[in-house]
Amino acid sequence: MNKKALEWADAYWWLVNDLMIMRDHYNTEAEFDYSYQSLYGLDARRTEYHDELCKALGVEKEEIKYITDNLDRYDCFERFCEALEKHIKEN
Repeated sequence: MNKKALEWADAYWWLVNDLMIMRDHYNTEAEFDYSYQSLYGLDARRTEYHDELCKALGVEKEEIKYITDNLDRYDCFERFCEALEKHIKEN
């Protein structure tokens, strides 16, 4: 994976994982939704990071959505990157 893609993958990984940790902190989904909405710009930032990652990898958003929408499948950043690299090699 090129350096730029690795940087965007790292940014995306940590932002989404921080959001998942925050989600787990709240007792109910509604409580999380209310709090999440109050954190201005986080979803826009997540979208930006995903778009830039796709651009750096040279793929369309839908191509890697099955990976980026399921980060909980990967126990660490390295496994996430391996999944992205595998996708690129296979396509």
